[in-house]
Amino acid sequence: MLVSTDFPGIYDSASVYSENTHWTDITDQAILSTGSNNTKSGIIDLSEFLNDGKPVYIAYKYTGQKSTAAQRTWTIPLFTVTNILEDDGARMPVAASVADAAWGVVKIGNPDVQWKISATNLKVTGGAANSDAAESWAITKGLVLNMAVPDKGKPIKNMAANRLASHYYIYANPGTYTATFEV
Repeated sequence: MLVSTDFPGIYDSASVYSENTHWTDITDQAILSTGSNNTKSGIIDLSEFLNDGKPVYIAYKYTGQKSTAAQRTWTIPLFTVTNILEDDGARMPVAASVADAAWGVVKIGNPDVQWKISATNLKVTGGAANSDAAESWAITKGLVLNMAVPDKGKPIKNMAANRLASHYYIYANPGTYTATFEV
């Protein structure tokens, strides 16, 4: 796992390895799987990468060595970056899911080994036994760590639908809420 505050957002090997791009390895801050499924990484503090409202990029770099054994497969089913507000500890998502991070893929070496991105996970399947060495990067879009994903409305009627006679919504937790309707 790596973080860059100066990656130019061009998803190619020249930009990843440019002398102007610097990557900080943060792998040691994560809890890594020992083969068990769904090992949570734990909380990784990214506050040192706050960059005056400029984006940072988070990357997963996969390296597969040529070996008589098959290369490993990595699957990352969840990805969340959350801004925790200093004043009240409220959690505001910067990237609330794998899909929100809008990943770019850079493959280097063995063209058969690359990250596959879906709405629900990141996955890279290494080569078979005796495959050539491989390197593949999955890099987020630029994320501004001290901002949050804006709220999204929930459509309850579209232009083509008949007049809406009624609408209800059940809140998950008790409390006082303000419902806003935009027409």
